[in-house]
Amino acid sequence: MRFHSKFTFWFLLFCIALCCTTGVFADDTKTMIRDAKAALRTVENSTDPQIRDAKLNEARVLIDKIKAAGSNEAELRTLESKYRYLDGGRSTGKTAALPPAPDTANVKGVLDDWNAIIKLDKDLKDKTNRFFPNAENISYGKEQTDAVLSLVEDVTRNDKPRILSFLNEFSRKYGEPNDEMNKKIIALTPKNPKKGMYDEENQRPSELPSLAYKNLVDRLAWIQENPKKEAALIMKNAVMAAANADFFMDTRRDEQFAAAEAELNRAK
Repeated sequence: MRFHSKFTFWFLLFCIALCCTTGVFADDTKTMIRDAKAALRTVENSTDPQIRDAKLNEARVLIDKIKAAGSNEAELRTLESKYRYLDGGRSTGKTAALPPAPDTANVKGVLDDWNAIIKLDKDLKDKTNRFFPNAENISYGKEQTDAVLSLVEDVTRNDKPRILSFLNEFSRKYGEPNDEMNKKIIALTPKNPKKGMYDEENQRPSELPSLAYKNLVDRLAWIQENPKKEAALIMKNAVMAAANADFFMDTRRDEQFAAAEAELNRAK
């Protein structure tokens, strides 16, 4: 009986120790995985061959330890795959030749132009889209006629000259608004190879400059031409209404003529 109790005691103690040890091993493995990932991230973001080699060696040692500990297979496969990919670019004792850093001042000037044309496009759309949603229509109620005409006058007087002047200068620098314009501007704004892809210096607009250029030209044309189309439609409907007034009694006919006259004045 005494032997059984002693055996049970030592067995329980062994199980507790094993559980505790397993927990420590698990924690150690998680730490090694985290450190291995950090080492590989450093390799990805560094252009210094010595730093890359040192971190690759560090990652290799950690991966071997993780493998020996019987870690999660999925994590291990990911680490092995990334290590093999990065190890393929390991230096061979020579300093890797990097392209020279771009002229920051020139790049900034072109980027300023690129961002400016995108902002012009957005600002004009925001200002006019309520009444001019597309190339074919004016979206408004009759009671908003004055607001539409006021907007057209404002854009024609204040925005159009400024935008056209900007576009002329933009074309002088970068050519006609097509793929060649996009290629030229992208070529003039190379990213800095010494900085990471997420570095602020390497951020570029997602919108193509030629598309912003065309959008501006098209929208200015809508604002100029669509009111003429609308006036012609109003006049056509007013003439038809006046022609049909003969079929009404005197009082109703006078109302029809008055409404048609008001519409003709609105068209004018």
